[in-house]
Amino acid sequence: MIAEYIARETRSTIPEARRKIWMVDTGGLVTRLRAEKEDTLALHKLPYAHDGAPECFTVLEAVRAVKPTALIGVRRHKHSLRKGALAGPEGGELAGYREDSAE
Repeated sequence: MIAEYIARETRSTIPEARRKIWMVDTGGLVTRLRAEKEDTLALHKLPYAHDGAPECFTVLEAVRAVKPTALIGVRRHKHSLRKGALAGPEGGELAGYREDSAE
């Protein structure tokens, strides 16, 4: 749905819109390399698996690598993305991002 919205708003194709969307799951950043190595990567994630992306195992690593404009947090259970996950070991790692919780 997000890719369809981006495509419609930017007058681009859905594949072009998907190239602007990066996903992180429990295994890290969704990339083509991971898709080739992992038999368990869900099929619905494949259109969002980017070529040439660095291996990132945490949300913080992915944010550092991708430098997103926005973050959308979706989680299956309350411990998937804990509050402060973007703070980093020094505390204010990503001070420009605001962590709003839906709890």
